[in-house]
Amino acid sequence: MITSSSHFAWESYIATVAVWLMVYFCIWKGVNSSSYIVWVTVPLPFLFICIMVVKGFTLPGMVIGLKMYILGYDKAGNAPNWGEKLGQLDMWAEAMGQNFFSLGICMGTMTSYASFNPKTKPIIGDVFKICLSNSCLSFIAGFAVFTVVGYLINAGSPVSE
Repeated sequence: MITSSSHFAWESYIATVAVWLMVYFCIWKGVNSSSYIVWVTVPLPFLFICIMVVKGFTLPGMVIGLKMYILGYDKAGNAPNWGEKLGQLDMWAEAMGQNFFSLGICMGTMTSYASFNPKTKPIIGDVFKICLSNSCLSFIAGFAVFTVVGYLINAGSPVSE
């Protein structure tokens, strides 16, 4: 239902100010001090994803989600027609768009590598490592998402649609 009234969300404002203060103090002393922040901000999301995957594997109905993720089954449990599915160009376009979107976040890391490496260092190996690790982490995160989807379908949740 759309209403015409609006109100100021103090909680969102305070959270935004807190995040901006954290960002300010992370970059306050420049690049040298931000390397300490990286030791926390890089492994922490990976740790959270691993915790979500482990929790997802303990949920009832997670097998439904795994079949959807790995084998392409639909909500009703029907197997896909692989020839038809692989021939859909829009599916490939969406997959590549997601891949480029995900790698777009890594562009800052690649730019940092370019600015801190010696000029004669070949960067292809670094770029390959970043792309491969990003894709692997996205694949692992898919397990966290689809085990929850399977759980929601198993629970009969209206969100499962």
